[in-house]
Amino acid sequence: MTAQTKVREGHVVARFNSRDVGAFGEVYSALYEHLHHFAATVCRGSSLPPDDIVHDVFIKVWARRGVRFTSLDGIRAYMLTSIRHHFYNHAIHERHTAEYRRRLEADEDLFVVQMVDGGLRAWLNQAVDTLPAECGEVLRYHLEGWRVNEIAERMNISERTVHNRKAEATELLRSQFDKDALMIIILMAGNL
Repeated sequence: MTAQTKVREGHVVARFNSRDVGAFGEVYSALYEHLHHFAATVCRGSSLPPDDIVHDVFIKVWARRGVRFTSLDGIRAYMLTSIRHHFYNHAIHERHTAEYRRRLEADEDLFVVQMVDGGLRAWLNQAVDTLPAECGEVLRYHLEGWRVNEIAERMNISERTVHNRKAEATELLRSQFDKDALMIIILMAGNL
């Protein structure tokens, strides 16, 4: 490596340490192929795309402003270690998720949980049917996972109105659930 190349690399690393976007792009371009190859080797047989790992590692380094480097080789070494850790963390997560699914599927009470969930949903739907039309519609969209701005756009009302209708619906249901909750407790006590 020539003295001029070392000076240039030192300048890029200093700019990278100060999180200069241009330097970030230069380092990314310089290291991407090597890091991608390493990630592809580490991830072989996994569902995790090597591109994603490399991108995630670069973004994490970018966000951690306290991490400083003295050379391009230092950045490369840090990135390689980070890629390995990223893959191991992903693999551990995948194992835990698979184990959780196995336990959930094997759980004999799953059928009961699904029945109770279905019953509660039916109960909630009946309760929502008793609400004023606009309140019920807002609450149904909310329960389906729509965002406030999406509900407002869909119903052609303001976001503030969505918040107000949701609050009204919640208050009306709260008073209704208190009475019904007592009935459920009485019915459950009778089955014991």
